[in-house]
Amino acid sequence: MTPHHDPRIEALRGYGLTALYASLGLLALMLVFAAFRLWPAAHSADANIEVIVLVLAGGATALASGRTTILYWRGLRAKPPACPPLKLAPFYLMAFTLLIASVYFTGF
Repeated sequence: MTPHHDPRIEALRGYGLTALYASLGLLALMLVFAAFRLWPAAHSADANIEVIVLVLAGGATALASGRTTILYWRGLRAKPPACPPLKLAPFYLMAFTLLIASVYFTGF
């Protein structure tokens, strides 16, 4: 058995990716919550559009991350455990969410 195919290392990798995907979803939801809390303080006309786009992007990130987290969790709990391939959609969506959040929160 080579270290690359050690089941304990693969399980650790899978649980680490599961935690990473879950944290991406939580971070996206926290950004959406902060945007709603600071929305009354934004006095520009563009703030409404930025909040709507941030909510849509954050929601899409949370949904994609949650779906991927559940996929990984079910794969790791199956007998025999199988770690699914790496999903990149939550990372792309989180990058877009962070871009919109940086534009919106720059004015504060």
